[in-house]
Amino acid sequence: MENQYTVLEWGSHPHEGNDDCWQGSDFDTEEEAQAFLKAKIGNACGSVAYYELDGPDKNEITKNPAYVETGDSDSEFQRAWQSEIAMEAGMMHGAEAYNCEMGWGE
Repeated sequence: MENQYTVLEWGSHPHEGNDDCWQGSDFDTEEEAQAFLKAKIGNACGSVAYYELDGPDKNEITKNPAYVETGDSDSEFQRAWQSEIAMEAGMMHGAEAYNCEMGWGE
C-alpha cells in the first residue's frame, strides 16, 4: 500500500502561492495522519503557520494556534530575533526545540 495521506507544514497559507512548505510526513491511513496532526498541533512551535492534511478524499488546512506573525522574514532584525528565540528554546528543551523554532524540523 502506498502512502495515501500527507501532513504538510507551511510558513504561510497553502493557497497563497508561496513556496514555503517546509516539511511533509506521509501516512498509510487517515487515522495515522490525524493522530500525527493532533500531536503536532498539541506541541506546535511558533514558526509553522499552517498544517495541511491532504489525501484522496480530504484536504484540510489548520492554522497553528501557536504561530506568531513576525513580518518580513528577510529582515536582519527578524533573523536575529528568530535566532535568539531558537537559542533560548534550545537551552530549555534541547536541540529538537532549537530546530523547531528555526523551522528545520519537527
